Amino acid sequence: FKKRVYIDEYLKKQGISDPEIPEENIKGFYDSSPKAYSREESVKVSHILIKVDENAGPKEKKKARKKAEKIRKEILESKDFAEMAKKHSDCNSASGGGGLRYIQKGYMPEEFDKVAFSLDKGAVSEVVETKFGYHIIKVSEKTPGGVAPYHEVRDFIKKFLQEDESKKKLAEHLAKLKEKAKIEIFLDETQKAE
Repeated sequence: FKKRVYIDEYLKKQGISDPEIPEENIKGFYDSSPKAYSREESVKVSHILIKVDENAGPKEKKKARKKAEKIRKEILESKDFAEMAKKHSDCNSASGGGGLRYIQKGYMPEEFDKVAFSLDKGAVSEVVETKFGYHIIKVSEKTPGGVAPYHEVRDFIKKFLQEDESKKKLAEHLAKLKEKAKIEIFLDETQKAE
C-alpha cells in the first residue's frame, strides 16, 4: 500500500496521472461519434403487483383486481405509493417501495410497457393486467431516446480521455527512463541453459 502511494505521488508529479484534458478535446470527441451516445427511451418506474396465476378462474382474477383497484384508490387519496408497495405488493421489489429503476421497452410484458411509456412523470396508472397479475404503475422519471446530451456524458468522456492520455504519457516516460538507465544483465550458466 505504501509503495502504491509513492508511485501515485510520483506519477502525479510527472504529470502522468489525471492529465488535464482541454474542453475542446472532450467536445471534439463527443462530436466525432454521436451514435456512440445514442440510447433508447427509458422510464424509471415503481409498481405494485397483486399476483394471480394466468390460469386462475374468473373469481380469483376478480378478487385480485378488486384488491389492486382498492390500493390504487387509496394511493390517489393520498397514501404513499412506496409504503403501499411495501405493504401489499407480491413482487420482489416490494421491500424497496416497488422500484424497478430505469427500464427500456421489452423489459416488462407488453401490456406493462404500453402503459409505463405512455404515463406522464409522477402519474399513477389504472390497474394493468399482465400474465403475472395486476399492476399499479408509477413513473418517477422519463429519459427520451436519441443521442445523450453532451452535459450528461462529458465526465465519462473526460475520464476515458484522461486514462488514454495517462497510458501514452507513462509509455513515453518509461521509454525515456530506459534510455537514461544503465542496464546490465547477469545470467549464470544454469539460466543460459534454460
